[in-house]
Amino acid sequence: MDGLTWITYVGVIVALIIFPGPVALLCTSHGLRFGRATGGLFMAAGGSLIASSP
Repeated sequence: MDGLTWITYVGVIVALIIFPGPVALLCTSHGLRFGRATGGLFMAAGGSLIASSP
């Protein structure tokens, strides 16, 4: 793999790890506010379903 391609790839991966998307932020804030017992799994599944729809 070319050095520039590798550096670009690593930069994109680091940016994706550092800056989570809106669904990840929603799940994190909901989990911190209400805990695990209030349907966080259903919220995560709904967020994934919405994100994957065209």
